[in-house]
Amino acid sequence: MLKAYTAHEACYRDLRNSGCKSWDQYHKVSPDFEQFYMRPFVEMALSKASFSFPAKALEVGCGTGPLSCFLATQGFQVDGVDISATAIALAEEESRARGLSIRYWISDVCHDPLGVDEYDLIVDGHCLHCIVDPNDRRSSLLNIRNALTHDGQLWVDSMITTPTTNFGESSYLDSDGVLWVKTSKETEFSDQRFIDGRWHLPTRKLHLTSEAFVSELKQAGFSIEWSRSAPPDKNGEPAGFQAICKKQ
Repeated sequence: MLKAYTAHEACYRDLRNSGCKSWDQYHKVSPDFEQFYMRPFVEMALSKASFSFPAKALEVGCGTGPLSCFLATQGFQVDGVDISATAIALAEEESRARGLSIRYWISDVCHDPLGVDEYDLIVDGHCLHCIVDPNDRRSSLLNIRNALTHDGQLWVDSMITTPTTNFGESSYLDSDGVLWVKTSKETEFSDQRFIDGRWHLPTRKLHLTSEAFVSELKQAGFSIEWSRSAPPDKNGEPAGFQAICKKQ
């Protein structure tokens, strides 16, 4: 059964047709490939970390690869996975254009083991907040944990709701923090829902508090080595939560 998160393939086809090189550029979050949204967090996390090189890194939800490419320039042996075939094809093009050797493949982090290697670092490239089903989230976090070395780290950047969070009239944020977006008709996705006379698809999981996200990570077998919360950039937007985690 298809879940709504698989719809990212259509989004990446639109991105490719638009001439953009990254998700953030397509959504006007950043001006170019190198200045991706998570870069300040990744640079800060690197300043706190101590890896023995050559170290292996994996990005889950790599998209077209800006974060993966950045990690490769920092000395990591990098792999990247995404559910979108178009995203992976674009990521391969971008890494080749920069002379970087990065291994990419198509994968569903909810159901597929994350390769045959163990990684010193796994970065959630805004993948987890696209997974809304509790069982899918548990399995994805288990797959991530199983792919880490004993001392490996997981870096996470996600969204937290606030009393003023508002995604507009075309969306509905339920009491569990799941963001539902209206569709024009019934779809092939098994997790669609009929709400107030319209079909909706679940597109994001926003934790109601940072403590709720910490609890989920701990239940999945991670300890929180460092974390911080960030207020919304402007009224109506969600807050942010970033964490550096290790296996318990």
